[in-house]
Amino acid sequence: MSILDFDNLNKKEMIFHYVLESKGKGLSLAYNDIEVIEEWIQAIDDDCDSLLLILSDILPSYYTQKTKKVPLRKIRESVLQRIKDYRFSQETLL
Repeated sequence: MSILDFDNLNKKEMIFHYVLESKGKGLSLAYNDIEVIEEWIQAIDDDCDSLLLILSDILPSYYTQKTKKVPLRKIRESVLQRIKDYRFSQETLL
């Protein structure tokens, strides 16, 4: 349940919200987590929908295996590799 109006969120805010929801607690992200997310957004060329798809595959299991206080930098490289694999797969389809 969220108090946010999803109709008025931009794509970046949607990702921030998804990460918070995946953590299951907190009202804001740590500055370091925001930097990591912005790096992922840049790496995927602002394709936030695809980034949400990648994160939906990684974050739920990450947060159930770890404590909720673990920073995103612990999975930074894993997500960047998934982005690289995703971009490669999209290029080969063209």
